[in-house]
Amino acid sequence: MFLGFNLLYIHQKSNITNITGAIYELHLDVQKNFNLADAFFSDETLNQQFFKTGESDLLNEHAQQFNEAIAKLSTLKDGSYISRMGIGPSMDSLMADLKYYNKVFIELADLTRQRGFKDFGIVGTMRSFVHQLEGFPQLNQTDVLGLRRHEKDYIIRNEAEYITKLNELAGALVRQVKKDPAIGKTDREKIIGLINNYQAEFNALVAIEKKMGIRTPESGKKLEISRLEERIEMRFNTIINRAEIKKVELFRTLEIFYAFFYFIFLLTSILLSRRISVKIAAPLTKLTSHIKNLSGNNLRLHDNLDPYFENYETSILYQEFRLLIEQIKKEKEDLQRSQLALTENEEKYRQLANNLPQAVFETDQFGNLTYVNSSWLNTFQFTPEEVEEGMNITAVLKTESGPLVLGDESKSSVTYKAVRKDGSTLPCLVYTNRIHRNNKLRGFRGAIIDISDRIKKKSK
Repeated sequence: MFLGFNLLYIHQKSNITNITGAIYELHLDVQKNFNLADAFFSDETLNQQFFKTGESDLLNEHAQQFNEAIAKLSTLKDGSYISRMGIGPSMDSLMADLKYYNKVFIELADLTRQRGFKDFGIVGTMRSFVHQLEGFPQLNQTDVLGLRRHEKDYIIRNEAEYITKLNELAGALVRQVKKDPAIGKTDREKIIGLINNYQAEFNALVAIEKKMGIRTPESGKKLEISRLEERIEMRFNTIINRAEIKKVELFRTLEIFYAFFYFIFLLTSILLSRRISVKIAAPLTKLTSHIKNLSGNNLRLHDNLDPYFENYETSILYQEFRLLIEQIKKEKEDLQRSQLALTENEEKYRQLANNLPQAVFETDQFGNLTYVNSSWLNTFQFTPEEVEEGMNITAVLKTESGPLVLGDESKSSVTYKAVRKDGSTLPCLVYTNRIHRNNKLRGFRGAIIDISDRIKKKSK
């Protein structure tokens, strides 16, 4: 019963710990998904193959990661400990936000393809209409070029006046073509149709960009997806904080229950021992005396039991105890040697890390710095005392592409902008991985490499 209850206690404690670890892992997966979305809008908007076929490796990877995250979240929600931690409603809200985020992302990707690029989408259709207009020699090509100029000015400068100018010029061109007697009826109808179609496509382009929020970042789908990312981050912070608090409470409840069981088990053992004490009291007393003598002699084994007790089980116990003492002394010596070797190795590797020319750091699972080497301190101009007082890695590493993600477990590096104490910056490569102990995320370890000289050489 005692062993079985211990196994149950360890199993339940492990389940609680695994729940919090799974939440942290899900958080990292969602952050990676956000980065994929950012990469899609920065890379695929110039990929003609995407506009031609609608297929994108980034879209497929985003969909796969999103489905895996939803599956993990569903598994977590169905766990019994989620309700006991009181985070079930927050998990439901997170699920709803993630699904809505994916819906908005897909809508934004569809709008991006509708907008088009070069010969595809609305942009491609407009180009086709202009090329057809250039094929009519009786049409004033200066005005046609004016349409294109207003279109480019709007795209580059993002000013509403060019929308008005293009529409006014298109209307003037239509009126001019209607009045020009040199243009035949058939050509007149074709030209007017092309101008009207070009104007309609341009206005459709303006409407789509407004809906997307490309020209006005404070509105549209771009703003909506940005706010959703912020809200999802807040939900994760709430869930993680609540889970950590409840984990401590659940551990305390398990420990109280375990202590109660242990007390009952101990009480039962005492009652049983009293029933057999008459038979074993004398041998145990003698055994106790021998053990006291042994302790007083600093575990030196010079005494033996009297022949009177040789037929008692106590003598066997005592002999085994003597063997145990010998083993303990040996293990104690081995432990002292191991501890000395461990201390020497730790000091050696700390010195090695301090002698490295690259900045090396370690953090806890929240990104708070727990160790930096001398190169790190020299690079960022901080003192050891300032680091010990509390500093997060996000204070010195910045990225414009999305949330800061550590521990990608890949062999590739990530380019960041590092910020020194005086506010100056330098480009750098960052290599990181996770630190796990007992299957639990404990933090991150990484190296920061200054690539300023490399960039300067490339620029030359």
